[in-house]
Amino acid sequence: MHLVRPPDRGQFVVVALGGADRFVILNTAGGFGPDIAIGDLAVIETAVRDDGISDHYLPPGDTVDADETLTETLLEAARTVQPRVRRHISWTIPAVFRQTQPEVDHCVNQGITVVESDKHTPHGQSSTTE
Repeated sequence: MHLVRPPDRGQFVVVALGGADRFVILNTAGGFGPDIAIGDLAVIETAVRDDGISDHYLPPGDTVDADETLTETLLEAARTVQPRVRRHISWTIPAVFRQTQPEVDHCVNQGITVVESDKHTPHGQSSTTE
């Protein structure tokens, strides 16, 4: 297993060509809604693609899902550190400090609890290389 940061599609491709077949992305993100608190670990199972970039390398769609087996493996490992860790849906946007209150309210109503700018990259990489 290899740790790569920042998540950049080009880095994933180069490291994968060198033999890596699994990646763990550690990052910080914003959280909103009543189901996440400061310091919570969040395992992202789905990223809502509102970034304007992923359309160039992923098939059309509003979301991208993480690999189920890898998600379960990560959840199991994360629970040894924080037993309450759970799956989250992330809103991937190009600038994390530019969302409006109506957008945040909509996301909270949809069950989205994390906002960030790069979670779709590993999800998309695992989806396109299988």
